[in-house]
Amino acid sequence: MKTRIRWVDVAKGIAIISIVLGHLANRRINSVAFTFHVPVFFFLSGYFLNLDLKVSDFVKKKAKSLLVPYLTTCIVICLLSVPLNILQRENWIKGLVQWLFASVYGAGNTFAEPFYIPQIGAIWFLLALFWGEVFLRLLMNLKKGTRVCILILIFALSLWSARYLWLPFSLQAGGCALIYIYAGHLFRQVEAKATELSMVSSEANFVFFLFMAVNWIWTIKNYEGIYFARAEFLNGVYDIWGNVCGVFVILVLSKLLADKFKYLPDALSVAGRNSLLIMCVHVLELNLVPWEKVFALCQRVIPMSNDSFIAFIVFAKVVFICVGVWVVLKIPFLRRWYGYK
Repeated sequence: MKTRIRWVDVAKGIAIISIVLGHLANRRINSVAFTFHVPVFFFLSGYFLNLDLKVSDFVKKKAKSLLVPYLTTCIVICLLSVPLNILQRENWIKGLVQWLFASVYGAGNTFAEPFYIPQIGAIWFLLALFWGEVFLRLLMNLKKGTRVCILILIFALSLWSARYLWLPFSLQAGGCALIYIYAGHLFRQVEAKATELSMVSSEANFVFFLFMAVNWIWTIKNYEGIYFARAEFLNGVYDIWGNVCGVFVILVLSKLLADKFKYLPDALSVAGRNSLLIMCVHVLELNLVPWEKVFALCQRVIPMSNDSFIAFIVFAKVVFICVGVWVVLKIPFLRRWYGYK
């Protein structure tokens, strides 16, 4: 049995909660959440990545841990879309065809040009992570200098090509993920030296943390848009640097929380351990539940002003996700498909 690292689960918990909140379409929330939430997962995946496996074994392992949950979630979305469309008196055949196409194409956003591409939603992340990790495993067969050059080239091509055509299976998002996954892998290699250096001077550690935090705050203050789902960084290289600073700050804070506190880190750790399943259940409610209609229906029963919409949605999403995760964990074959023993 693998031993869980508490601060890692805390960091994942913070990141997955931020992903859910980031889909409320609130710019203030997004200006913070979008600067670190997805990069935290990419970085940590690289941190724990086992690149010693043969390429074929590596791909099989990643397909099982990432593509199987993706396909499972897509099947559930397609199946549930039928009764929901019928209930809302919509064309269920058209809806089913659209969800099937979205599942196969695997785009995180809807695209209108050069042809219409419907989005599958937040589980684009699983496809991007799969490609990013596979790309890195293939690059590990090359010399370090060549590897870094090709890595940067893949990243640049992903950004450039996304302006003209969004490729299937979130390949370009995977190309963007690659640089963060590699950063996590490199950090694991130098972690011992970094820890040794951090013990030299507490003042120097504080100054470095403050430097990274100020840069992250600058990124938040000047946020224009960071969208991995469509390989778009509106402030260019400054956004990438801001992501690095944001990840650093969140990981340091997660370690402090895990070491110094009990109850809050425990709750975040539970969310972190179940982050993949939370994301998949979140996609179900995000894609299928018409929250505006649900809110309007509840207003007929419970006196609520329109100003309470955000609070209502957050509460409803938390309940939906908690119940959904509990149900999946109670069904043996779904537990296996999502990688839970």
